[in-house]
Amino acid sequence: MLYVCLKKNMQRIITIAIRAVFTFVAFLALQYMIPYYYLAPVGLLAGAFLWKTGEDGNLGIGMMMGSVAFGIFAYLYGQV
Repeated sequence: MLYVCLKKNMQRIITIAIRAVFTFVAFLALQYMIPYYYLAPVGLLAGAFLWKTGEDGNLGIGMMMGSVAFGIFAYLYGQV
């Protein structure tokens, strides 16, 4: 029983991480057209909306995680 529970959660963590990476990479490409201080909060809001209303909650969580990671990265990269 424990194995089945861990396997299911591990699959969920992997799908969330993949979607967070995709969001991060997409925002890296978009930051040259749209400033990061607009991209990060809008991505966070879009992820929260998808998480609450969509059928695929992993997409929303991954989008929120990728948006936060991108916002921190872009801020720190811009301070150098």
